[in-house]
Amino acid sequence: RISTSHIAVFLDWCSLPQEPRSTNDAAAWIRAMQHVHLWYAHTTTSVWLLTRVPDGVTPYGARGWPQFEKSISGMVNPSASVLDMGMLRPGWVSWGQVLHDCRVKPSPPVAPDAFATELLRKAFTEDTDRELLGRRFGEVFRGAVGCAELLQYPALRWSDREAVRIAKLLPLCEACKELELQQNDISNKGAKALQLALSQCPQLERLALWGNCIEHDAQESLLQSWLQAGKSPVGLEMGDQRKPVPQVMVDTSGPSGRANAGLFSPKSPNKGSFPMSPAPPPGAA
Repeated sequence: RISTSHIAVFLDWCSLPQEPRSTNDAAAWIRAMQHVHLWYAHTTTSVWLLTRVPDGVTPYGARGWPQFEKSISGMVNPSASVLDMGMLRPGWVSWGQVLHDCRVKPSPPVAPDAFATELLRKAFTEDTDRELLGRRFGEVFRGAVGCAELLQYPALRWSDREAVRIAKLLPLCEACKELELQQNDISNKGAKALQLALSQCPQLERLALWGNCIEHDAQESLLQSWLQAGKSPVGLEMGDQRKPVPQVMVDTSGPSGRANAGLFSPKSPNKGSFPMSPAPPPGAA
């Protein structure tokens, strides 16, 4: 149990001196800007995203600072540590309900260049912050992703879309020796993207892909490229694959008669959560 004397709370904007600033306030602001990313990128930090804003206020997703905070929070923190409090439904009575409603589904990290481009479309009170956040994001990416020898993304229900994004990132992960993508929903397209990236990843020694949905021919093609890249066959872990989880159309018409139809996995416990990947197949290591 952690005592309150060992807990710090940082509330963006409120915790930083805003304009007009005194000389002391300006000095505190400058110090804070040098290390502000650590609040969000530290592995022991819990981040609560206040995405619901009053009417007439610039939406959360249109602002630069929230985009920065959300992006670096999800880069290194476990998914249970990043909560979107704007998704919390009225009438909640337990912390379990908060986790159920608000847990943010992890996404692959964004490349620094792509993030800098994205910031050009975001709103800032001070335009100089745009360049500052671009630099800070690059620092976090290089420290948390670019210099990591092990990248772990198992059992996140990632599909080919996420696998393609990871494949594009791999050349930037110069220190990565092991990449874990097991127990996701990656199929042939995602496997092909990873296969094409192998030639740009000479340091990669281990790629875990068991428990996905990759067909036999795609596995063989990936293995051949792996061997041609001079890598040991034991480093490519494909093990047992599974059939893709089918999606079905569900019509959840309410008393009002208005249909709210959508695609859901039959493994989903309910509409508001995302299904977990299946347990490891027998013999998988």
